[in-house]
Amino acid sequence: MEGNVSGFPGMIALNSQNYSDWKIKMEDLLIVKDLYEPIEKEDMPRGVVESEWKMLHRKAVATIRQCVDISVLQHVASDTNAFELWHKLSALYESKNALNTTFLVRKIVNLKYVDGESIVEHISTFMGLVNQLASAKFPLEDAMQATLLLCTLPGSWENLIVTLSNSCKEDNLSFKVVKTSVLNEETRRKDKGALSQSEANVTQELSRGRSKHRSPENGNRFYARSKSRGRPTCFYCGKPGHFQKNCRHLRKDKGMADEVESGKISDDKNISAIATSEEEMLFICERKTRLWTRDSKAKVIRG
Repeated sequence: MEGNVSGFPGMIALNSQNYSDWKIKMEDLLIVKDLYEPIEKEDMPRGVVESEWKMLHRKAVATIRQCVDISVLQHVASDTNAFELWHKLSALYESKNALNTTFLVRKIVNLKYVDGESIVEHISTFMGLVNQLASAKFPLEDAMQATLLLCTLPGSWENLIVTLSNSCKEDNLSFKVVKTSVLNEETRRKDKGALSQSEANVTQELSRGRSKHRSPENGNRFYARSKSRGRPTCFYCGKPGHFQKNCRHLRKDKGMADEVESGKISDDKNISAIATSEEEMLFICERKTRLWTRDSKAKVIRG
């Protein structure tokens, strides 16, 4: 497992899986500390004192050993020459045989990006494999790197792939252009996703607000209509649940009209006014004011 090295911020410890990344970072560290020359030159440069040259080697060896995993340390525990130690590590972990090259190429071909993952990390993984191939003396041309990177993208990125392929025309694809376009596309998708989520949240809040102020009985007219749908409505009293011929108000008012006409209801205290004509009879009682017609039809004048 990779881990940071104490005393060297950003540096990782060498193990059997990360030599390609470790080598780049180790070279940078040695250059910063002016210790790179011993691993670059086997012979002592002119004008350099032998004791100083040996001390440079010892410092370079000590720095390298501080940045290797315990499983690697035993391979370099007895070395005092930085040049020999550096090439020993290269021989151990930087295999240049055909099998290793085939394995790295297969990993690049099978590398696939999954929507939702970090595209930056995906490109870093891709470049790590490319760099390992370069270290194995099997460098990939720029156009090949660009094409292989596009091949790692899923079908949801088809529009970008077609656009980049059509834009290159006679010139080959540039890895720099492809990488920049892929990073920009990820940014665009994140912004679009955040906007869509924001719109969805607003819509959800509005829906919640409407539902709080809408009751099934009086806020949703469709619900009210569907609730009364199929139930008869009386044309006489206007109430649902029965037909006019079965209306108790109609029967009561008809009986009252018959009594008024026969003179039996003249002393009824509930009747406050009666007006009659040849065709119609109007009577006013405590409950309702009704107009009764001679054809046995009645209607409410005032409730």
